[in-house]
Amino acid sequence: AMTSNESDETAENRLMLIALMAAMLRDKKLTPHLPFDNQARLGDYIENHYKGEYPQKGLSASKIKKILAKANNVLERAKDNL
Repeated sequence: AMTSNESDETAENRLMLIALMAAMLRDKKLTPHLPFDNQARLGDYIENHYKGEYPQKGLSASKIKKILAKANNVLERAKDNL
């Protein structure tokens, strides 16, 4: 669900990121490189391989790192509420 302060464009960009990450998990060429050492390397990989193809979609490594940090916080809160 979209938060009240999140624009439609931001929500769409996050869905794009999820779709690209799902495609990466299915990409057999990527298997030797998995798992990534950390989320920073994941962000760098996405920026280097997808940002050029999908410009202005929030795929810079710095934005991805911020999104993943927020996602980690959401996951931690969910775990705490179990």
